[in-house]
Amino acid sequence: MSSISITELANGERVGLGAVEITAVPHLSILQKRFSTVANIDTEYKHDMARLLSEIFQNYKNNNDGCQDISLEILWSTQEVKNQPYKASITLHIIIRVIGSNNINIENTITSLMKICKATLEFGKYEYKDSNINELISRVRSINNQSVKAIVKSERLEILQNQIMPYCFAFDKIPETENDLSRVVSSLIDYPNCAVSFQLIPITYSAEEVNAIDGCVQMLDTLSKGIMTQGVGNISFALAEKHAETYKYYSGKKNTAAFTFNILVYGMQSETNVIATRMLAQLNNSSELRIISLSSDDVRKDDNFYPLPWAVHEIILNADRNKSIWNIGHNLKY
Repeated sequence: MSSISITELANGERVGLGAVEITAVPHLSILQKRFSTVANIDTEYKHDMARLLSEIFQNYKNNNDGCQDISLEILWSTQEVKNQPYKASITLHIIIRVIGSNNINIENTITSLMKICKATLEFGKYEYKDSNINELISRVRSINNQSVKAIVKSERLEILQNQIMPYCFAFDKIPETENDLSRVVSSLIDYPNCAVSFQLIPITYSAEEVNAIDGCVQMLDTLSKGIMTQGVGNISFALAEKHAETYKYYSGKKNTAAFTFNILVYGMQSETNVIATRMLAQLNNSSELRIISLSSDDVRKDDNFYPLPWAVHEIILNADRNKSIWNIGHNLKY
């Protein structure tokens, strides 16, 4: 049984893939024994997963094996069941992908990343097994992709009403909440052959991005504190304060673990509407995220299975964007 598979793409790049299937989630009574001195088990579990992501990021950042990119996918897929009070069972896979220059380096990187994931699962008392890649591919092909929804960050252009910095690209930090995804699970068990995919790709800021973010922090912070104007005195711009805090957050995190993400929902049109809306309600505080529709012909989850996270990320970057932002030099008036 093969647990790692490598293929060559049309552009000559090689992509490797390894996966595990989580077969059992620990019962609360087991967790209470392990966390007997912990007040909030959910919080401790989240910290475990955060440490997992941090280790994966450090592996990416310090990788010297010629592997260009890695990704982590959490895939929840459903299959029809009979004689049960629910319509579908859920299978959970963790999928690691690596882009590299040769098969040996790719296999070594996947093996290292899988060890990190398995250690976290064992510590958390999950049960798992290595996935046969051909069986996983067959499982993915059975997922209905008549409709594909993506949950993406909202973006807008904020007019700041001053001549020094007339406007800024605005977005909100995804909030930290106590919500879990139990309501999403309760939706999935109603819909066979649906799926929810969380895809994470570790990234580092480029020099240009660092300069742009730090420059915005400095300018927005100056505007929020106020500038001296001849004949008027100190004038502050309240609109700049909120955005200064957002840019400060990203500036302060530029040397820590960072990931770009794709969140996809597959199924029939009516099913993806329900699942994606419920997921948005779980993740959003106000309007930090939004739902967009993607073409299944563009996503091509079956043909693009090996490089899927990177392919989807490129699609999302060009899907349903705010033209008033990206055509700013042509048609913005203020």
